[in-house]
Amino acid sequence: MPGLFSMNRATRHQNELNVALDYSRIEGPAMADPMLHRLNRNSLGRPLYHFKDPEEFLNGLRSIVICLQKLADLDMCHCDITISNTSLVASPNPPNGEEGFLFDFEYTKLPHSHPLTYNRDMPESVRSAGPVTTGTLQFMAIELLLQFGPRLGADLAVVAPRVITPTYKSYHDLESLVWVVFYALCKRVLLDLKANSKIHPSNKAILEQTFQTWFSHKSPEHIAETRSHLANSVYGHPIPVLEAFKTLMEKVHALLLEDLLQLVWYQKLRTTRRVQPGQPQGKKMTHDIVLSKIALALKRLHGEEPIPVDEDVLKSQA
Repeated sequence: MPGLFSMNRATRHQNELNVALDYSRIEGPAMADPMLHRLNRNSLGRPLYHFKDPEEFLNGLRSIVICLQKLADLDMCHCDITISNTSLVASPNPPNGEEGFLFDFEYTKLPHSHPLTYNRDMPESVRSAGPVTTGTLQFMAIELLLQFGPRLGADLAVVAPRVITPTYKSYHDLESLVWVVFYALCKRVLLDLKANSKIHPSNKAILEQTFQTWFSHKSPEHIAETRSHLANSVYGHPIPVLEAFKTLMEKVHALLLEDLLQLVWYQKLRTTRRVQPGQPQGKKMTHDIVLSKIALALKRLHGEEPIPVDEDVLKSQA
C-alpha cells in the first residue's frame, strides 16, 4: 500500500535511505533540508485497539518502538505519532519483530531540517487539527504543548511569541506513542463494553464521555493540563475514571500503561526543571527503557515475572 513503511526493515532498506540522504545533498539549495515524504510497504494493517490477544498488542507495540529507534539512529524523528499512523500487521503470522509498523512519514525530519513552526494566529480550523508540520495536538508531548500554549507572566499577560519554533527530539515521539497506547487501550475497553451486559449503561456512558473529553480538547494548554493530570495519577493522585478503565484492561496492559505514564511524568519534571535536589530522578524516556517495560509486560504475560497484587485486594482477602 503506498505510503506505508516499516523501519523494522531498516537493514533491507538502508541503502535506499542512504541514497535519499545523499540525493538531498547533491540536488542544490532547494533540496538542502528535505522532508521524508513517502515510501512503499506491501503489508496492510489493523488499528492497535483491534488486537486479537494481549501478546499481539505488546509485540506490535515493541515493533513500533524499534521503528522509532531506527529512525533515531538515523538522526530522524517521525513528528506525527498518532493512533492513525501506527498499526498492527494484518497478516495472521507476521515475522518475529514485524508485528507492528509506522506509516505516514510526511512530517519526518531529516538531519538539519527546517525547525517546526506554530503560528498562534492561524485559524481555529487549522489549529484544531494540529499545528503545521508539528504533528497532532491530541497525541503531542507535554513539553511541546507547553511551548505552543500561551504562557502567562506575573501581570497575566501572554509573553509567548506568536510564532514558535520548538526543537523536536526523539523522546517527543516516544511520549506521543505513550498517548497512542493510552488511547488504544481505553478504546479497546469501550469496544469490549458494548458486548458486556454486566456493566450498567450509565457507567458505560461515563467512560465514553470521559474518553471523548480526554481527546477532544483543541487548545495546547488544555491538552497539556489533561496529560499532566493523567501522568501524575500514578503518584498518589488517582483519577477514579482512569482507575475504572484500568480495571477493565488486561492486567499486564494496565501495569504497562502505569509504567509508561511514570516515564512521561518524570520527563515532564525534567523538561520543566521541577525536579528538586534529592528527589528521585526516575528513568529517562529512551527507546531502550520503553522496550524494557514492554519486555517486562511480556514476561508477566508468560508467567516469567509475577504480577503485582494491589494492597487493597490483599486486605479484602485477609
